[in-house]
Amino acid sequence: MSMQSSGAALDYDVELSDEQCPKCGHEAYRRECECDDGLSHHDCGEDSCCCVDDSPNVRCDMCLGRGEHVWCRRCGWDLLEKRFLNGHDARTVEELQEDRARA
Repeated sequence: MSMQSSGAALDYDVELSDEQCPKCGHEAYRRECECDDGLSHHDCGEDSCCCVDDSPNVRCDMCLGRGEHVWCRRCGWDLLEKRFLNGHDARTVEELQEDRARA
């Protein structure tokens, strides 16, 4: 007997965040970025680097220097960038509840 999941494949790097989505009220999820604490690589401005400390010093373009991604799987709101990842409804939880109450 084979077991199949009803949804998408599990992503073991994703965990439940302590935060709640300010747009829809759903729980938020988080994943650490592949960078080194928000820094992607070393750049001292020299063509041939001879720095004693060549640890990463350039802000990561993927996480914008935060070291993690935090988003809502229900509505697609990125809690750190404060924007929708997938163009969903931009209304807040309160606005949605007011619309439901009027209906």
